[in-house]
Amino acid sequence: MCVNIRGGGHICKKFIQIHNNPKTALKKRKKKLYQRLFQYADGIQVLLPSFVSAVRTYYSGQISVIGNTVLKNDIQTARQNIIIYVGRVEPSKRQHLLIEAFAQIHLKYPDWKVHFWGEINVPDYYQKCISLIRQYNLKECVLFKGRTQQMSQELAKASICAFPSAAEGFGLALAESMSAGLPSVGFRESIGVNELIHHNHNGLLATDLRDFVDCLEKLIVNEDLRVRLGNNARIISEQYSSDKILNAWLNLIEK
Repeated sequence: MCVNIRGGGHICKKFIQIHNNPKTALKKRKKKLYQRLFQYADGIQVLLPSFVSAVRTYYSGQISVIGNTVLKNDIQTARQNIIIYVGRVEPSKRQHLLIEAFAQIHLKYPDWKVHFWGEINVPDYYQKCISLIRQYNLKECVLFKGRTQQMSQELAKASICAFPSAAEGFGLALAESMSAGLPSVGFRESIGVNELIHHNHNGLLATDLRDFVDCLEKLIVNEDLRVRLGNNARIISEQYSSDKILNAWLNLIEK
């Protein structure tokens, strides 16, 4: 996305926004297109600090890190024994890993449920997830809930955010879950997830599926840990408040 800044009698300034992981955007079939665009850019904006190096390989000008706005979620409601994941249903989101993980512990914690929210982008993958639910006899406790206009309320009811996504451009759904005070579990190697979750501060990062299971169980059995990590997670709405993001853009334009 290009943003043109125009003023009377002034030269047009061009900014390129890369709103996903540059390593994904700069794949072979798109690399030449981006390289041509970069030649005309006065600046490039990326969402996370780790993305700078990927762009720097192809661009020597100004690269600014400006994240997405994260809205504050102060809705107060009684927490329920719900593990929530918000994201499109597609292979890169890896809903199947959460199903596999929960299958290993659900008999120990029969009062806990997993709620998946998000539209079905890849029907074949959705059917794969449904098959796993049937295989592990989880149809009463692992539910695909579809879409809702009341996501803030759903986040406020949950107790844990599980986020097994392989990679994210920013992980806005994760950030919004954190803003709602949810401790989150992700994978340590997941780009865009491992920069929002700080291990043992506002959530937990797992090294593999077995560790992911352990992290979920650790949060299920320890309410004090959930509260501590969740309270720290709420700070994300201050780090990415609309005022801070707007000021960052104004500073970039004024430069």
